[in-house]
Parts: sequence; structure tokens; C-alpha cells
Amino acid sequence: MQLPSKSQVTLLFGPIGAGKSFIAKQIAQQDGALYLASDKWFQALYLPDMPNPPDMSWVVPRIERCEHLIWTLTEQAIASDIPVVLDVGMATERAREKFQTLCKSSGCPYRFVFVDSPLAVRSQRVRDRNEQASRTGDLPVTDEIFVFANAQFQPSTASEITKLSAGVADFGYELNR
Repeated sequence: MQLPSKSQVTLLFGPIGAGKSFIAKQIAQQDGALYLASDKWFQALYLPDMPNPPDMSWVVPRIERCEHLIWTLTEQAIASDIPVVLDVGMATERAREKFQTLCKSSGCPYRFVFVDSPLAVRSQRVRDRNEQASRTGDLPVTDEIFVFANAQFQPSTASEITKLSAGVADFGYELNR
């Protein structure tokens, strides 16, 4: 199915705590876009049932289900000329390629936005967010989860940047606050 090209999908990626959600919300507000975040979906649908301690073999398929539903909504929004901002992690080159392929196969324009901050800033930001989690409804991130997620992130290679730039890419957005 080819979709109209008046709207676009903005895909954010970067390491944990980089400020992706903050930037995604700003872009969504600025562009009048629908903001979709896999963390919020996972939290609402699966967090109450998550094993303790978390088991990645349990978590990953559920995140993939959230992403599938998010993509279904994305296609509907784009078909209705509503731009979309996706805050779905995309920590690996494979994940970024997956979403690029989805955009291409749907015929919708897209752009990637890379968000980064120094490790110390990201770590402190996550700790600060954890302190406010009970008031904001954010998912708390333990030190162990932070270390694990940080290790999973794959920075873009020059080759990948060339491939991703086939959409429209904004690389090097650094958020230091």
C-alpha cells in the first residue's frame, strides 16, 4: 500500500538517557505530530506482569509486539496526513534498518534523528528521572538495566549513516542538559 507523502515519520535513536523522549516530544509539538513511545506502551500493557528480576527473553517479544502496534498506528496516521514521531529505542543497526524498511515499503517519507549526551549526563538524567518516576509514571531504570541498555546500543557506522541518509537524517544532536 502506497501512502501519501505529505506527512513524514521522524525516528529517534540514541543511547539510554540521551534525551530521545524529550526531543521527540518537542519535535511532535513543533510539527503537530502524533508522538508514539514504545516505553509507554510496554509499561501500560506488560509491566504489571513482568517477572522480577526482568528476563530479557520475556521482555523483548513484548517490546516487539508494542512496536508492531505502533507501526500499525503510524501507517494509519500517515494515510491521514498526520506526521508521526516514533520514540521506540532503535538501539541497534538492525532495528534502525527494520524501521527504515517499514517506511520505505509504506512509501512514507522519513527522517532519522540521532540524540546523544555524555555518559555521565545520561546516567544522572536517568537517576533524576527515577526519583520522579512515582509522580510522572515513568518506568524506573535500575543501574543494572542502565548498564545493560547502554551496552546494547550500537553507534552508527559511516556505512549505516549513508544508508539512513537515504531518508532525511539529522545526525549529531547532543542534549547536554
